[in-house]
Amino acid sequence: QGTMQVFMSDKEVAASEYTVTKGEVRFKAVPPAGSKLRFVFLYEAIEQNLRLEPIGMRGILTAANTKVYLNDIEARAEDVVYEKDLDGNSNVSLAPSIMAANDPYSIRKNQGLKVKVVTTF
Repeated sequence: QGTMQVFMSDKEVAASEYTVTKGEVRFKAVPPAGSKLRFVFLYEAIEQNLRLEPIGMRGILTAANTKVYLNDIEARAEDVVYEKDLDGNSNVSLAPSIMAANDPYSIRKNQGLKVKVVTTF
């Protein structure tokens, strides 16, 4: 289960203006020639919308010298894991808790996740 939004030339189309059946979208009226269509589908469970992968960084990153922002919100310590790799560099991983049902980082509202890593070394 999930929700879908349809955009025509960057303006959201009201759900009453189209139907969806077995993955097929039918508009009540033919879109004007040259219209750009965009379809956004989000699963109800946030974790079905994202795949979390470690972020490789040069240098040794720790909670003491690094801040991570998720959709411009500073990540909680328990949501970020720092690991050193075999070359002496770091991997920054995000914990599955960032996708909690209460959506602490507004992933749904932003239709995605922007990750910003700021270091002080």
